[in-house]
Amino acid sequence: MRTKGNYINGVWKQSKGEIFDVLSPVTETTIWEGNNSLPKEIDECVDSAEKALHSWASLSVDERILYLQKFVELVNNNAETLAEAISIEIGKPLWESKTEVKAIIGKLEPSIAAYKSRNSDVVKSMASGVISRTHFKPIGIVAVIGPYNFPLHMANGHIIPALISGNTVIFKPSEKGAMTAELIMDLWDKAGLPNGVINMIQGDGNIGMRLVAHDKVNGVFFTG
Repeated sequence: MRTKGNYINGVWKQSKGEIFDVLSPVTETTIWEGNNSLPKEIDECVDSAEKALHSWASLSVDERILYLQKFVELVNNNAETLAEAISIEIGKPLWESKTEVKAIIGKLEPSIAAYKSRNSDVVKSMASGVISRTHFKPIGIVAVIGPYNFPLHMANGHIIPALISGNTVIFKPSEKGAMTAELIMDLWDKAGLPNGVINMIQGDGNIGMRLVAHDKVNGVFFTG
């Protein structure tokens, strides 16, 4: 599989750095080949997320959820393909890969419930008669770092809540899970989110370190 490259501002772009490939632990053959990203491509990714932030955060939560529901529908329709890809790229038994895909599908509804329970405006009447109101707002641009062992589920566990809350996202997958990351990002693309709301940048650990240290990135999410 030849990579489509990075996904920036709603467009697939071939990265320009050194070539790296993914070897399947199942077949011990190359199953994906792409290029490491360059620092300027990280900047381009962050700029894309920054430009999209205000309009995305300005949507109502229900409007944002409609896009996420479309994404979950696409995952459900492509569940078999995703499970097979996880299995051959990561080396999991197929039954476990199918469980991971089900976890992606099942993440949306609990995330919606959590958002609504934690982010409702708080209104209090003070003794002086003054009304106190507490409002919540997005963090901003967030980087989501994907681990190798659960290449889609762990990252999705951060991406879904971040998007519901009005943040824009830059997904940096494990370089050992580049193929499955590309497949899931293709579904995000088909879900029709506004350009720049979700982006993906491929590469090794140095790319991840540059991304999380970027002065415009407001938050970093990782479970691994």
